[in-house]
Amino acid sequence: CKSNDGATCGGPVVEWEDGWIIFANVDNATPGTVDPGDEIIRVHPALNDTLTLRRTGVVDGFVSFRPSGTLGTSLVNLTGTLTLCDRRGAAASRGMILRPSGQWIISYDVGHDNAVLACPP
Repeated sequence: CKSNDGATCGGPVVEWEDGWIIFANVDNATPGTVDPGDEIIRVHPALNDTLTLRRTGVVDGFVSFRPSGTLGTSLVNLTGTLTLCDRRGAAASRGMILRPSGQWIISYDVGHDNAVLACPP
């Protein structure tokens, strides 16, 4: 999940470029929430301040994988795209498309329509 403190999942004011954590939802409780007893496996700090990592589609505050490696939980199956942008703007951006199979695909043209990805101002 996106996290700016390395211990909890961030809310709507936290962006993916602020950092993220990988954790095991040991008790299978609330998806996208670090509960007591859940194990934080890895903490990724904030990206360089010249980079943005934003979502499009339904990927929002967290991504969840089943034990089989496929995407989702018993409650939701979240797919979508995370778009990485730098100072060069949308023409140099890359979309990381998350498929239900759990596979990430990197693309510069997510919609296959020759349109560049959108980057925040």
